[in-house]
This record gives sequence, structure tokens and C-alpha cells, in this order.
Amino acid sequence: MKNNQKMNRRLQLMLLPLIAFMLFIYTVMPSVAFAADPKLTVDSTTMTEANIETGNAKMVLDLTGTEWVDDFTDDKKLVLINALVATNQSEQWEQVKNSIPLGNIVRTDSDTITISIPSLPSYHLTDNQTITLHVPYQLLKDDVNLPESSFDIIASPKALISGSATPTVSQSDILKGGKTIDVTLVNAKWNSTIASNTAKREALLNGFKFGDSYKNIINAGAKVIRTSDTVVTITLPAIPGFRVSGDSFAVKFDPNATLATPSIDTTQIEAFHVTPITDLSATISGSALSNINEFEIVKGEKTIMITLKNDVWVKDIASKAGLLMSGFSDKQLNAKSIVRKSDTEVEITLNGNAYDIDTDSIVSLTIDPNLLTFSTKQLEVQPTFKILAVKAEVSGTAYPTLDPSDVIKGKKTIVVDLKNAEFDISKPITEYIKILQGSSAVTSALTVKDVKVTKNRVTFTLPAVPNFTSTGVNNLTVEIPQNLITGANKSIKADKVISIGQTATASLGGTNVMIDTDIVNGGKAITITLGNGAQWDPTITSNKSKQAALLKGFTTSDQTKEWAKVIAAFKSSGKFELSGSTLKVTLPAVSGYAIIRDQDVKITIPKSVIISSKSDVVVSGNLLITVPTLGNITMTFAEFLAGDLTDAIIKSSRLIVPKKNVESISLNTIDVPSTGTKNSSITTIEVKTNSVVKKVALTIGGVTKEVSGNNKFIFVFQNLEKDSEMKVSVFGTSSEQLQADIYKKIAKGNKTYNELPKKDLAGSYSLYPILTEKSLMKDILKYYSIDDLKVQR
Repeated sequence: MKNNQKMNRRLQLMLLPLIAFMLFIYTVMPSVAFAADPKLTVDSTTMTEANIETGNAKMVLDLTGTEWVDDFTDDKKLVLINALVATNQSEQWEQVKNSIPLGNIVRTDSDTITISIPSLPSYHLTDNQTITLHVPYQLLKDDVNLPESSFDIIASPKALISGSATPTVSQSDILKGGKTIDVTLVNAKWNSTIASNTAKREALLNGFKFGDSYKNIINAGAKVIRTSDTVVTITLPAIPGFRVSGDSFAVKFDPNATLATPSIDTTQIEAFHVTPITDLSATISGSALSNINEFEIVKGEKTIMITLKNDVWVKDIASKAGLLMSGFSDKQLNAKSIVRKSDTEVEITLNGNAYDIDTDSIVSLTIDPNLLTFSTKQLEVQPTFKILAVKAEVSGTAYPTLDPSDVIKGKKTIVVDLKNAEFDISKPITEYIKILQGSSAVTSALTVKDVKVTKNRVTFTLPAVPNFTSTGVNNLTVEIPQNLITGANKSIKADKVISIGQTATASLGGTNVMIDTDIVNGGKAITITLGNGAQWDPTITSNKSKQAALLKGFTTSDQTKEWAKVIAAFKSSGKFELSGSTLKVTLPAVSGYAIIRDQDVKITIPKSVIISSKSDVVVSGNLLITVPTLGNITMTFAEFLAGDLTDAIIKSSRLIVPKKNVESISLNTIDVPSTGTKNSSITTIEVKTNSVVKKVALTIGGVTKEVSGNNKFIFVFQNLEKDSEMKVSVFGTSSEQLQADIYKKIAKGNKTYNELPKKDLAGSYSLYPILTEKSLMKDILKYYSIDDLKVQR
């Protein structure tokens, strides 16, 4: 009994502390013992692909057991957005994050944040997207570590395209067939009979837009297999004659909603691109390619064989002779017959017809795509071939000019070379004397012993003509009669002449002083008159190469880009009129021509545009184009800016930018040891100017020094403080200040300030382009103060 009592007391002593602790837990610390763990709940019900596209999606973030921070600043909103991470298709989710304005992220109460997603039509999923969120501790009032949350964005039911035909397939593969197209559904299933039911199979195939002309071929020959609930594989048949326009052909796909469950998105998509065959080519051969001359074309019967590679001639090409022959660059060629030898070969037999060329004809051929089966582009044929022009070329010691004294002494030679044909050497020499025409005093003195004939050359050695006299210019021309050339159908005249006369001169007339608006508006004319019996090449009025040669002699050393605009306009629409020895050149309108300084144009006439001239001729007198002078300079640019700018532009005011007076400012500082506590320093400053400046004043730290001279002004200062300011003032002969003061910093060591712009900006500018061009005014103000600039009315 006593033992039981002792045991009970011991149990009481042991249980009393435990009971006391339990009472403390349940009474004093109930909130600690039974508080819920903090957690985050994400309401993503509306977060679907369709809602994100249309702007109807939002996320609601609810906290339990903790709260969001009170100061939910924009920086913390960005931290929250960046904590939302996509585990797949991350580039699409980045679009969403970047599209959310910070104002769409709202802390609606202490434990709720709502994020509204704006409309994002470009958002596109190929599968459901998983988003995870680990809330950063900076966004929470309490220092707790919330578990990571995640949710899915459900992709809209749709069709995706893949397979060996994607993303690009060649035209040759389409022609051969065998390429596959896999149509894979997202969040949907194919109809179970899509491959076996003809109507459903063709509804699927007709969704691919190859073109109506190929529809029946595809429906009849394509193989369709439903490989799973979500995948259908299409194997394309051969599609003969399939053509690709342009660089590629986009095959688009219109999904049919009724072929899947649930209905899929019917928005048209690009399935793949078909690229054209790139190694299509054609070559030519035949007797016409053996360097024939123009006489052989007249005879006819020459052949041209055109051979295709990787294409096929149309069946009815013989009926399209005009279309084929129009592809030859030489429009004088005619076909006697066109024969389709095979799918890849066509033979043209040329017809004998009138044919006349002055220079070799380089014949190229472009084949129209309407003559081909596969290509939709013009096909350039290689190689080109040449039809040789029969020409007479003149050289020798008498060419291009004979002085009268040369005729009197004789022994000068005239050499006539026959190019691309041969002389008939069976003809008597007396017939060859007739090649030289004109100046009867010279031609009548020729005898048989003065003429030497070979297969391609006739050489005349001029006899002495002791009694020869000349007034003005006498010309010797060269023309080879038809009967002296083997196989010829015409006489051949040389385009060069030999002149017997004096040296040419030239003078400028007409409107030789113009303002820039005369160039802009066009219509003004200058005249150039040759003297001493010289004559213009008569083809100058129509021959573009002669005109270009003449225009090349119009030169200026300033504002060359503006003058290039004039030359370009001349070449395209300039007017050249010839009257005797005077050439009238009428200027076309030149849009955009604008000079800021007077432009002086010198003219040199090349010898190639003067008949028989031995050298170029410098024209006496220049063409001067001036900038407008509107009136007195009435205000500085600073004053102008304070006025009515619109009125100034309407009145065609101009900005005057003066020549830069100061070219550079160079500083050189050296330290000199001193007996004091500090070393002393000597700073040499050199100011380079133009010749207008006669005196320069430098002010540093309240001390002003002046130096007079020309172009270079040198100053020496001692113990200048680093970074102290230097003022440079420049003056002319009458001590007037030439421009606004220049301020620079005194740098340690060597320093040069270049004041001249990279290009000369001085001149007179129309205000409108100055105020509208992006960089021009910026360049000017980089080197000029607004007080340096003046406005002219």
C-alpha cells in the first residue's frame, strides 16, 4: 500500500511540469502553435492563348499567412514580372512580359495582386505553356520563403505544319514528288475517317494552296495517312509543269475546322515555300557563232542552236517565232525557220535580209518564260556571239592633220586598214586610188607607184605637190568601193577624215554668266564657236558618247557634287544644236542644284569631237554661275531667330556663313625647375589664321596680350593654371573685330584645337534647306557662333 502511494506521488511530480507546459502552449501561445504556413495561390483561369491574343487574360496572386509589401513600387513590379518564368516557348512568354504596362500590375489589397495582360495578337503557342513563379522575398512584408507556384496557359486548338517539304522545298522536288507534309494538331484530334473518306481527305488537301491548275493532280495522287489522333502525314505526288513565280512560292494552308474535334483555328498559315530551280540555263551553238561578218548575214542560211538545261521548250514554239526572235538584242536578225529538235533543242536558220551595222554587234539572247515549261523568269543565254562590222580604219603619218607644208614636201603616208573583210587584190591599182576622195590637188597627184595593196591594207605614200596652196581647211575622206571588197554588198566609208589646214580655236558666247536658279529652271543656252576653219564632228548633236566626251571637258574645282548634277542632267536631256562652226548647248532643268559660293566652270573641247584636230582646244572665257544677291545684310543670325522665321523663308532669305578666320590654336606647356617650393611653367600658344587677320589678342586670367602679323601669331605665358580659360580675339586692318571671341581651356602638355571644318562651309545658303536638313546646321554651329552668322534679305 505504501509502495503504491509513493509511486503515485512520483507520477504526480513528473506530470505536473508537463501539464503546466501544455497549459502554456494552449493559453499563452495559441497563435504560434496553430498558425497556417504562408502560401501563394495563382488564379490563372483566364490565362489562355486566345485570351492573351484578345486582351482578356489576367493573373490574380493571393497570399495566405503573409502580406505583400506596402510600397509596391515600379521597380518591385518589374522584379515580380521577371520572376514569372516560362519552362517552354520562352520567346513567346517574353513577348507577354514585355507588353505588360506597369500600370496593369495592381496591389488591390494587402494580400492580392492583379496583373492584366494587354491584347497581344502575335502571341502563338505550339503547345500548352507552363509558367512558374518563385516570389522574391523583397515583395513580402515577412521574411518567408514561399513555395514555387506554377500554372499552365492552354494553347488554342490549331494545326502545325512540319515534314520534309518544310520550311522550303525545291521546285525540282515538287516536280518529282515524294516530299511529305505532317499536319499536327494541338489540343484537338483528327476525325477518325480523315484519310479514308474521300470528301474529308480532299477537304484537307484543298486547304493547301498550290494553285487551281494543280488541284486535281494533288487530289488524285497525294497519299494521306492518319498516323495518330493528332498527326496526319501527306506524301505529295509528282506535279508536272509546276512553276514558281519570283524568288519563291508560298504554299499557304487554310485549316478546315470541321476535320478536327474540337474545332481548330481556321486562320490561314504559311505551310512552306517552294524555291525555283536555280540551275536553269541555256547555251547556243551553230554556224552563226563563228565570227561571221555583216555580209554573211545578208547571204543568210547561218544557224543558231539553243540548248536548254533543266527546262523544256513549249510544244508550239515554231508558232512563236516572233517571241523567240524578239529576245535577240540585234533586232535586224530574222528567222527563215525555227525547228524544235527535241525537248531541250531548238534550231534557228537565219533568213538572208538587208543588214547594216557600223560597229560590231554583240548579240545576246533572252528567252521569254512563255517559251519555257518550268521557269517563270527570263532566261539569259550564254555565251553571246558577235557579228563583225566591216570597217575602214585610217592611220599613217598624214593622219589626222596635214599642214600645207607637208603636202608640198610629200612623203607622208595614209594607211587604210580593212577590218573583218578582205580586199579583192585582183583589181587594178588604179581602182584603189579612188579610195581617197577630196582635195583634188593631192588625189590627182597619186600614181600607181604611190599605192601598195595587201589582203587587209592599202598604203598611200603622198607625192610632193610643190605648188600646193590652202585657204581654210581641205579634207581627205576615205571610202572603199564595194567592188574592191570580197563578198561585199555595200561600200565602206571611214568615219575619220584627214584635214589639211590650221590649228583650231574656240570661244564662248551666249549666256555665260548665270545665277543658280537659271540652272534649276533650265532653258539657258551657251554657244561655243570654233575658229581657224575647225569644224565640229557633225554627230555631236545625236551621238551620246561624243556629247559625254564634250561634257567631260566642263570642269570646276569647287562644289563638284553640285556640278555633277548638272552633267548628269545634260547627259539625260541636254540639247545640242549645230549651226556651221557654232554649237549651241541648252541647259536642262537640274532639280536639287544648290551652290553656296560662285561656281566657275572651265571648258576644254576634246579633240575627239572636232574633225581632224590634233589636240584638245581650250575655250576662251568661262561659264560663271553665281549665288543670288538679295540685298544688304541686315541682321545677325541671333537677331533673325528672334523674328518671324516663316516670313523670312517666304521671302527667300539666305544665311551667310563667312570664311573661317582662325585655322588652329596650338598650346605647349613645359615645366621649368625652380628654386622655390613649386616648379614654374611656360606655355607657348600659336594661333594660325587666314591672311585677313592682322592682329590677335589673347586674354588669360585677366591678362591680355596682343600680337600683330600675318597668318601665324605666337604668345608666351608663365605659370598658367590648368583648365583656366583662354579668350582669342582676331582683328583686321582697321582694328575691327572680325568674328566672335573664341574660348578654350588651357590644357596640360600639348593640345591643338582645329577650328577649320573638314569641308569648307563658307557661303550663302537658302534658309529653307538649312532649317530642314538634319546635319547641315549642326555642322555649321559646330564651328561658328550664331553671332558669326548673318542673314541676307
